[in-house]
This record gives sequence, structure tokens and C-alpha cells, in this order.
Amino acid sequence: MEYVRRCTVCGKIYCYTDQDLKNNQENAIAGAVSAIGTIASIFGGTAYHTFELNKMSDRSLDKIIDYDKCPNCGSSSTVILTGDELEKYRDNEPAETTTNSQTITINTNASPESLVERGMLFLEDQEWDKANVYFENALDADPKNVRAYLGKLLVDIHISKVESLESYEKDFTDNPNYKKALRFSTEEEKEQLESINKERIYKIAKEVSKTDLQGAIELLDPIKDYKNTSQLIASYSEIIKLNIYKTALSVKESESISDLTEAAGQLEKLGDYREAKKIVTEYHSRIKELEAEEEKRQQEKREQEYETAVSLYKKARDLSDYEKARTALQEMNGYKDCNNLLVESQKEIERLTEIKQQEEARDAIIKAKKKKRTIGTMGAITVVCVVVLVLVIKVIIPNIKYNNAVAMMEKGEYESALAKFETLGSYKDSQAKSEEAQKAIWYNTGLSSLESDDFSNAVVMLEKAGSFQDAESKLTEAKTKLEEQRQKEREAKIEETYLKALDLINNENYDSAYQLLNGIDGYKDVGSLLSNFYYVPYEVFYKSSYSWDYDFEFSDNGLMTKCTIQYSNGDIETFDFDQNGALSTKIDSYGNIHTFRYESDRVHETSARTDGTVYSESIYDQYGNILVLNTLKENLNKERKWILDEHNNIYSQSIVNSYDSDGNLIEVKVDINNLHRRSTFKYKLIYNNSAPENYEEILWRNIRLVCGEDVWQ
Repeated sequence: MEYVRRCTVCGKIYCYTDQDLKNNQENAIAGAVSAIGTIASIFGGTAYHTFELNKMSDRSLDKIIDYDKCPNCGSSSTVILTGDELEKYRDNEPAETTTNSQTITINTNASPESLVERGMLFLEDQEWDKANVYFENALDADPKNVRAYLGKLLVDIHISKVESLESYEKDFTDNPNYKKALRFSTEEEKEQLESINKERIYKIAKEVSKTDLQGAIELLDPIKDYKNTSQLIASYSEIIKLNIYKTALSVKESESISDLTEAAGQLEKLGDYREAKKIVTEYHSRIKELEAEEEKRQQEKREQEYETAVSLYKKARDLSDYEKARTALQEMNGYKDCNNLLVESQKEIERLTEIKQQEEARDAIIKAKKKKRTIGTMGAITVVCVVVLVLVIKVIIPNIKYNNAVAMMEKGEYESALAKFETLGSYKDSQAKSEEAQKAIWYNTGLSSLESDDFSNAVVMLEKAGSFQDAESKLTEAKTKLEEQRQKEREAKIEETYLKALDLINNENYDSAYQLLNGIDGYKDVGSLLSNFYYVPYEVFYKSSYSWDYDFEFSDNGLMTKCTIQYSNGDIETFDFDQNGALSTKIDSYGNIHTFRYESDRVHETSARTDGTVYSESIYDQYGNILVLNTLKENLNKERKWILDEHNNIYSQSIVNSYDSDGNLIEVKVDINNLHRRSTFKYKLIYNNSAPENYEEILWRNIRLVCGEDVWQ
């Protein structure tokens, strides 16, 4: 049943039900019981009990509500209302308003604009209710009056002037009066209102930017076309990026994986900003190193724990020692041979427990014997005790242990069962049961390893399990998965090496890239990549009675583009090469021009003076070794036949060539008619994936054409 009461003082009407009264009763009973307990605890309990019971009593009594008192004013002058009386009060109850409009005298003949102006004056005096009445009356006369709606907006947010909206911190664009003002305003008025709101947002954003740049950007984003908002957004974004960049750089020397991971994530968001991508690569590389170090530390820690557990087992002498060793071995979760040591520990615990029980039994017999008064009685009791002791030790205890071990086997508690069966020795079929339990342990360990993808350990365990249940089929499965796992690891390692080599090529670290690719030749397009590596000379030095340097220039793809010879007397010779890297022209120290043309396996050199007069023609083989020197004078025509070594270089008793392990010419010594000359070459490895097929032939032909006259003649 529901009861309705009315306060005669404040007029508050409230209700409650029978369930509320029932709750009061229950709380009163609970409080009384707790109070009785409090009294009893004073005489027979502790101070703590008295304190707790007293708190329980207070909590119960606090839940009791006096429905005779008004919940609004606390007066006890309340009366119960009937249904008819309640309806009467509902019909006569006045509507809740902030202002009684009848107290304000309004000229009904006043124009809407006059009413709005009067309302604005009330706003200046912060008489919000009166202002609202005038605005409402203005709208009654003109429902589309924009200024009246603006006045009501100012009333809602308690602002005295429209201009102050620019400094208002909260968003008022969802206010119904603002929306109606926009709806009925002219284009000019609408532009003014939107400008006020944009200025408000603009000011707020600039203030917010002092502590939250991203928040300022989010505020400014909808008003990008206002003032210099676009420039501010760009500026704030740049500062945010710079702060992220600097923060990420600040952890460069950190040893924390989480710090570096978070920093790398922040830098990845920056894209091409400064050196963000490069640093991300460095951080990921460092993270891998730290993870490897952490894994190594964890492994070392586990190994130390293992050594501690094994040490406890080996040093164990009594029951307490073996129990400590068992606990330590259990915490290793099957690491290495811990399961086997755990079984051995359990055996020792069983054995020592049995010895302890026997000793206690003997002590009990001795104690019983001392209590007897006569020798005859003592003798009889002794005989009985001995018989009982033998019966207990030889029959009862082994049988109990055997049955317990069998029960453990049935429950799947193979470790405990194995320990008990092994202490029973040859009792019944304990030895066979021991073997079965041991195989079950190996089998379960193998299955567990198989499920956790530890296929290597699974193979070892399942091989030991032999023919236990389906161990043979599980062993085949484990071996297959182990080989698949190892193959994936090998493939992943090769792919990692491959990607690293590509990265090294992109970073122009050709020596390291070449070494890595050489180790995985045959994988993907590695063979093709290796064919694009070449050794090119970057420094040639000639030593005789005086010295000169050869300065070779190469394009990005390794083709020769120019060569300059600087003689010790200041003279200079220059060589130019065509688009395929082949020697095309030479200008010697006298200004003479030498042009080179190529026919089949021959190279023709035509030498002309500055006036165009040809004074010499020479012919070389395809390797750049000179064959014919023709000065266009019959008595000076010379034809040479050279002896070539396995690298197609000229050699003789007077010319000695030296090569490095890659077959690159590194030194030429010439000793002819007491003329001693020595030329040395230094090389670098380049990667050229756009070189012509005969790139190396062209390269070395150029070297011989440029240096041959001095080195080999």
C-alpha cells in the first residue's frame, strides 16, 4: 500500500509504501540485536568486538527513516492525504516560474524594438528575469525579431551585452535562441553573429594554446578562414611535431624498451619530418638489441634459479631439505631435467617419511613397554608389539602405499604415483607400475611441449614414452612440426639477411651488403643482385723519377665519367667518357686531342694537334693492350705482340703484375733498361644495377687506355 503525506509548513507532498515501513522494522531489529551484542561484549569480549558491534548497530539505526517528518523542512506537522485531496492539490498547484509577469507593467502599445531596448537596459542592470519578460513580449509582437532572440540568449548565459559574447568561454551555438537568431537574421546579421562566435573561439584557442596545442588546433580547425587561423594551426602543428621529435630524441640513450617503443611510435606519426624515419629505424634496431639482452638476462636468471634448485636437491640430507628442493623444482615448470629431479625428490621424501613413521612406531612401542608393571606382561606386550610392527611394516603400510599409488595413477597424478611405486621395490607389480608411470610422465610432458610449440623437447619426451598410448603417432607429428619450425626459422633468418642487405645497398654500404648476399646466394634474386657488384678503382698512383696522380670520377651507377692526371710539374691531362662509360676523348698536356672509336674487338686512337693535323694513330685490342703504334712515318711504325696473363694484362720478365684475392690488379712493377716504374691501384666496391653487360671489360679497358702508356710500355 502507498501512503501520501503533506507538510503543513512548506507544502511538500511525499509518499512511502508498506515495504518502506517493513525495511524500518528490519533495521530496528538488527540495530537492537547489535546493541545487545555490544553490551554482552563489554563483559565477555574484546574491545575490538565491542567496537565492531557498536558500528553495526549504528549502521542499522541510521537506515531508519521517520516518515512522519517532512523530508524537505524536517517539520513533524504533516497530514495524510486521501486520493481526492491529492487530486485537489494537483489541480491547484501553480506552475514553476522564475518571475511573475503580472508584477511588471508593460505598455501593450509599445513597438517590438522598444520592448527589446527596454530588455537590453534590464540586462545592463543584470535583472535577468525582467529582461526576459520584455524579450518574450517583443517576440509575441514580432516572432522573427533577431535582437529579441539574442537578448534571450544573453539572459540564458547571464551576459549583459552582445559584445561580451566574444569573451564567453562556453559554446552557445547549440542554444535554441541563438539558432533562431541565425535562422531569422539577414545575411549581414548572420555574418556578424558568426564573426562574434569565431572571435570567441579564436580567443579561447589562443588561451588554450598556452597549455594544450592540440586542443587549440581542434578548436581552430572549424574556423580556418578567420584571421590568421591557418597560420596559427600550421605553427602549432610544427611546434607539436618539434616537441614530439625532441621528446623522442631525449630517450635515444635510454635502456628502456617501453620508452624506445613509445618514442618510435610517436616518430612514425611524424612521417618524413626531419630525420624521423632514420631515427625510427635506429630505435627499432636498438629495441631488438635490448629485447635480445633482456631475453638473455631472463635466461641467465632462469639458469641461476635452476642451479639453485639443483644445488638444494644435491645438498639435501633430511626430509626438510628435500621438501625445499621439491618446492624449488616445482617452480621451474619442467625446465631441463627438473621433472626428473622432482620425481627423485619425491622418492626421497616418501622414503624419509616412511623411516620417520617407523621410528615413531618404535618409539611408541618402547614408550608402551615402559608403562607395564610386570615382566611377563611387558614381554607379552613386546611380542604383540613386535608382531604388530612387523605386520604394519611388511604388509599394511606397503599395501596402503600400493593402493594409494594405484589411485594416483587413475587420477593422472603420475609423479606422486611413481615416487610411491619406486619406494615399494618389488612389492606386487610395483616395478611395472613404475615404468608405466614414468612413461606417462614423459608422454604428458611431450604433449604439453607439443601444445606450447616446444617441438624439440616434445620429440625428446615422446621418444622416451615409447609405445605408451598414442606416443608414436604424436612423436611423428612432433618431428614434422619441429622440421617445419626449423625450416621457417631458417627461411626467416635468410629473409632477414636479405632485407638487411637491401637496406645496406640503399645506404650505400656495399661491402657489408655484398658479404651478406654472398652467404645466401640462390635465394630469390640474390644471384642477380650479386652480378651488379663491381670493384672500381678510386685512386691510381704512379711512381718513377717523378710522380703523378690519377683522379677518376664515376657516376652514381659506377660508370666512368672523367679522369684527370695531375703531374708533379703542374701539367694536366683530361679524359672524357661516353654514356656507356667508354673512353671517348683525351686532351693531353700539350692541348692535343685524342679521339677513340671502337670496331669489333679493336680500339682505334687518332691523335691530332690543336690545328686539326693528325700526327698519330694507334690500335689496341679489346682489353686496351696496345697492338700497333703508328706515327704516320714509315720508319717509326711499330707493331707489338704482347704476352697476356690470366687476367688479360701484359706481363713479362720486366713487367710484374700483382692481384688481390678478388682478382683486382693492385700493383704493376716495370723494370726495363734500368727504368723503374711502379703503379698502385686502390678499389672500392660499388653496386650498379644498370651497367651494360660488358661493364667490367669497358672499365678495365679504360684503365689500360688511360694508364697503359706509362704502366706497360
